Amino acid sequence: MVWRDCCLSRQPVFVTLFAYGSLMFPTVWQEVVGRDFATTPAVLDGHTAFCVTGHTFPALVPDDPAASTSGLVYFDVDAAATARLDAFEGTFFHRVPVTVRLESGETIPAEAFLATPARRAGFPHMTMRGVDW
Repeated sequence: MVWRDCCLSRQPVFVTLFAYGSLMFPTVWQEVVGRDFATTPAVLDGHTAFCVTGHTFPALVPDDPAASTSGLVYFDVDAAATARLDAFEGTFFHRVPVTVRLESGETIPAEAFLATPARRAGFPHMTMRGVDW
């Protein structure tokens, strides 16, 4: 009975992912994940994307509540794709829950890769607030 209860409680895990930088580009997404997911434009309020000095990618950080960053929401990203995305983002970023605003004005829960607290401490290596990717 314990085995059955355990197995019945396991549900597939799907993530709604907010992407704001290189993962917005279809070629990068395909290279990392290998397949398409439904997307729509979205905005993450209270966060700013910074250009990381010496790198070709931005880093998203919590910022002034009036700040916002535009991006894409990918729907129903499965566990295999999420694992590949986690590996791609590495130790510079961690995936955190956020609330994003769709073009319709509706807000939905999602996850986004933000710079880890250790990476954003001080930020002398971050420049160009609000870079539009």
